[in-house]
Amino acid sequence: MHRCPSSVTGRQTGQPSWNGSPARTRLTKIESEYTTSSDQVKRCDGGSNLELSHNEVEFLADICENGDQRLASGCLRSSARKVRTMTMFDQPPPAKIIDSLVVIFDLDETLIHATEQPLAREPDFMVGPFPVYKRPFVEELLIDCARDCTLAVWTSATRDYAEVVLDRLIPAGVSLAFVWTRERCTRRYIPDEQDYGWIKDLKKVKKHGFALERVLMVDDIPGNLARQYGNYIRVTPYLGDEDDRELVRLARYLRELRGVENVRTVEKRGWQRRISLNEPT
Repeated sequence: MHRCPSSVTGRQTGQPSWNGSPARTRLTKIESEYTTSSDQVKRCDGGSNLELSHNEVEFLADICENGDQRLASGCLRSSARKVRTMTMFDQPPPAKIIDSLVVIFDLDETLIHATEQPLAREPDFMVGPFPVYKRPFVEELLIDCARDCTLAVWTSATRDYAEVVLDRLIPAGVSLAFVWTRERCTRRYIPDEQDYGWIKDLKKVKKHGFALERVLMVDDIPGNLARQYGNYIRVTPYLGDEDDRELVRLARYLRELRGVENVRTVEKRGWQRRISLNEPT
């Protein structure tokens, strides 16, 4: 279950010289077009002349995230972070990526373990008072999948929590098409869990142009995908075991599925038993 209550990293670039450059001028304009309230970052371009393409947002955010930090003011870096976060959370993914295999990851107990009670080892990072432990081989999995898959995250945790986790989790060079959080889930009673949970209805993903025949959802809770089991890859819940090798198996399994035209027709139950850790990668 999700116990913890913020931004997503992007591609690394070189060290552009942008002091006084058009990029800095443009980012200053972006900052003036966006406002921040106490509980959310609000987009204000709906009634203005601000039009940002996906590539422009990526470029501007990269400049502030990875440019000369002596020249980039904290205010501008913060603005770029907000722009990138709003793109990841609120806008449909660009059409050019829709043809690839799409792999959507859950966070808690799938890629990380966040807990109120610390384990016997040091956490990888903290989110507020909560220790967070990365699942072994998570970076390797994401880097491998990013080579020819479209990656995304859909968690039933809160947006603020997801932002902080992803900022520490996503490796340099790995981009996410979108990040969806609790507000995109549907609250329903899940009979198998005998409890209420957050259903992730992939019809919402389909509305953004993704063909569900080429979409996979990796999650530890079957009930979360109660409406689209054909798109579901179940992983064992991660509770902090340092010897866990689930993501090594998952990386190999995802390689097998990349060329499948309709992943919904593939029997995925018990997939771990069919993947040997002894075979060469």
